[in-house]
Amino acid sequence: MVFGVAFEDENDFVHTQAAELSITEVPGTKVIYKGVGSDGFFQACKDAVDTDIELPEIKLKPAPESHRRNIDEAIAVALEKNKKK
Repeated sequence: MVFGVAFEDENDFVHTQAAELSITEVPGTKVIYKGVGSDGFFQACKDAVDTDIELPEIKLKPAPESHRRNIDEAIAVALEKNKKK
């Protein structure tokens, strides 16, 4: 589910309309459109906090394994990998 707020281009209505359409016409996503500009942003934030709608759980991929090396160790590993190519 997406709470959408379009950026407003006060000098070009077509830009504002394009921003609105990029939110409301997202295929396969339940979009709750909340308006344009700072008033729309405030309303979207308020509704996201106050709503009884259950938001989906955010699932993160596990972080890749990392290695702590000093610069000399990192250079040695890079050189070894280049030798294998």
